[in-house]
Amino acid sequence: MKKLRIQFIIFFVTLSAVLAFILWHSYRQMDQEEFRLWQGEAEKTFNQMQAAISEYLEKEDGRSFSEYRYYFIPETQVSAGYALNVSPLSEPPENDARGLVGYFQIGPDGSFHTPYLPDAPIVLADQNERKFLQSRLKDITLSLQGAVKTSHAQDKELTNRGARKAVDVSVLPHKTAAPESYLYPNPLRKKNAGSSASVAMAKRAEEQKDQEAMIRESSGSERDYQQQMKSNVAQVKTFEKQDAARPSLPEPPSGVVGTLVVMGDEKASVLTDPFRARLVDGQYLVFYRRLWLREQLYVQGFVLDLKPFFEWLAGNSFMNTDLPGFATASLVLENTALATTGFPGTALSEKTDLFRRGLGYPLNQFVYEVTYLALPNLSARGLLHVLTFFIVFLVTGGLLVIYRSAAAQVLLSQKRQDFVSAVTHELKTPLTSIRLYSEMLTEGWTKDAAKQKEYFGLISSESSRLARLIENVLQLSRLEKKNYRYQLTTKNPREDFLIMAGELTTLAQKHGFVFETVLDDSLPMISYDADVLKQIMYTLTDNSIKFSQNALQKHITMTLVVKGQSLIWSLADKGPGVPHNELGKVFAKFYRVENELTRQTKGTGIGLAMAKMLVHGMGAKIFAENQSSGGLKVSVAMMCG
Repeated sequence: MKKLRIQFIIFFVTLSAVLAFILWHSYRQMDQEEFRLWQGEAEKTFNQMQAAISEYLEKEDGRSFSEYRYYFIPETQVSAGYALNVSPLSEPPENDARGLVGYFQIGPDGSFHTPYLPDAPIVLADQNERKFLQSRLKDITLSLQGAVKTSHAQDKELTNRGARKAVDVSVLPHKTAAPESYLYPNPLRKKNAGSSASVAMAKRAEEQKDQEAMIRESSGSERDYQQQMKSNVAQVKTFEKQDAARPSLPEPPSGVVGTLVVMGDEKASVLTDPFRARLVDGQYLVFYRRLWLREQLYVQGFVLDLKPFFEWLAGNSFMNTDLPGFATASLVLENTALATTGFPGTALSEKTDLFRRGLGYPLNQFVYEVTYLALPNLSARGLLHVLTFFIVFLVTGGLLVIYRSAAAQVLLSQKRQDFVSAVTHELKTPLTSIRLYSEMLTEGWTKDAAKQKEYFGLISSESSRLARLIENVLQLSRLEKKNYRYQLTTKNPREDFLIMAGELTTLAQKHGFVFETVLDDSLPMISYDADVLKQIMYTLTDNSIKFSQNALQKHITMTLVVKGQSLIWSLADKGPGVPHNELGKVFAKFYRVENELTRQTKGTGIGLAMAKMLVHGMGAKIFAENQSSGGLKVSVAMMCG
């Protein structure tokens, strides 16, 4: 038994280790699958943000040079009868979803302009608000004053002198990279942008701009200004022949593309850089581009409030997914989150990176980062939990059942061996006695008639004992095969009780025991097999005699009383009883309290087991209990009626 237990422990530990590894690997794969799933979702939001930035910058890059002033001449109006239009950018932004603060332009001389205030002394209805906006934009873009200088060193020096802290967040992927490698396209609207005629038109446009300012100052009237401009169109055309003698513009810097701008009734060449970006005070994102017109440098751009801009980007991508339920999206610069949205409370020390990637040009110094505290479980994880539970339950339960079955078989095998040994002993004893007395009688060793009669009686007694033993074994076999037939009758058990009491009294007195009975006056009708019940009571009495042989009180009591809806037929002795932890085993087949090698009582260990099967066959119950005064009490409970 001990060897079997050790073998099962080793097998269980080995199997558990293998299953634990398989389950650990399955959960690890599930964790990775969940991570990759949500990481892919975060990557989709990144691509959507990139596309939104690209589309936005492409739209802004398509704006003409003149739109950054209050008045501008559309490119479609190239005839002599054009009129100045108010720029589409002239209305100050209010509650812009993208966080737009405003547009601006810096001239070659460092002059600052916006499309919100005309250069002419015209008073608008919201003049003060527009002036405040222009002043605010000028203050934010102060660091760009150096951007119109030809020396990058001067640009950097002036940037560092600015009142606000400004950080360039645009880094060209390669100094010789073509514009196609940038995040957003910067289409070449006119390839032959460097012709002398275009340069001449640019010159004429500049002279015309000066005339526009003079007319505004002198007339003070928008209507007079428009009429005067129409009369000047014809004068501009007289300079066409002179323009042919002017030199061409130099080649633009690397990464610069060309476009055309209306200057008067002609188009002048404007060479344009892609948009760059600069972060001011960690709050404002300044997009600006450099433009070369008549060999002079201009800076144009717009200012965005970083946090609303990022919320706008996230609102069209990140917030439309399930990620905000557990993750936080951040815009990070140099390991500092400047703008966040999504799931609140993701502490820096607790967060885990789900996705992290740098934005494209011109925001390639920024990193888009998605972090989380805990990933939500996939529905498949619930199935994995159920499978894990069933695997653990089945393996543990199965091994336990197998172990108990194996242990029971081992124990049963041991009991069978004990039973064979006991039966051999029980058979050998009466056979030896029968043989001895038979030889004595056959050989005529005794002539005394009384002795001969006694020997004949002993031979008969031992033969009966041998017959009962064989009958018990055969009966046990029939009970195990469930082919034993009961003769159940419904009657009052008083008569059978009195008959059994007489027979059992004789048996007990023969072995020196006092046999008493307790019987209720009124007994109900019950259904039982009288012969089976008699056999059970005889077995119980025989056990009491065997195990109480050395008791101080050789006393046996048979009782038949009514308790509730049951009729209790019991037999009690004053013997040593049964250890409390062995009470549940006394009805097991081949079980004996004594060790087979050291036992002092006769028996095969099948009496109580057979009694239990007989009782159950009649639909009754049998149980044993130690009495407080000593001894064992075995009771049979039969239902009344």
